[in-house]
Amino acid sequence: MVRQAIRAEGDHAVACFLRLVIGGRASDDQKQGDAVIPVDDGDYYVEIKECHAAFGGPGTINQIRAIKYTPLVIQAPERRCWYVVPASELVRLAAQKERGQHTEIPFECMNLALAQLEDRGFECSDQDLSSRVMEAVRIGKREDRLRVLMGDLLQAIRELGEEYKKGFDLAETRTRAPTRL
Repeated sequence: MVRQAIRAEGDHAVACFLRLVIGGRASDDQKQGDAVIPVDDGDYYVEIKECHAAFGGPGTINQIRAIKYTPLVIQAPERRCWYVVPASELVRLAAQKERGQHTEIPFECMNLALAQLEDRGFECSDQDLSSRVMEAVRIGKREDRLRVLMGDLLQAIRELGEEYKKGFDLAETRTRAPTRL
């Protein structure tokens, strides 16, 4: 199988998701998620990944961003199932990691193995996908304190980044310490 550009790797999974999930539509903002689904009182973004690991294989999923507080849906065609992980569970999984993927903060970016998701009730069939995704959204809504915490963390990271950027004088070779230090 020829590897596609990383941004297009999940296109097949997104297309399958949109065929199976009632009311699902392609995202109008890829930074928010890959698809949008209607649940109860509004529309919600969903992140969709694809993993071709066979049973018994590690099945690593990369670049999961718990900080976005968006449900994760993984298509695993070789295993003939989907994994649907509520945003609140992604936060819990990130909290168990020592560091993230490409970053020190696991909430920003992490990887997971399908083995971490097996036997935890995240697996479902094509027929159950729509209801399971809607339930994942509802679970995340019930745990709103985690959404607020992730929003606060994202804002703090952005502010810290801006503070450090101001500490660098790129026109000259000197730097000054950010005010936090």
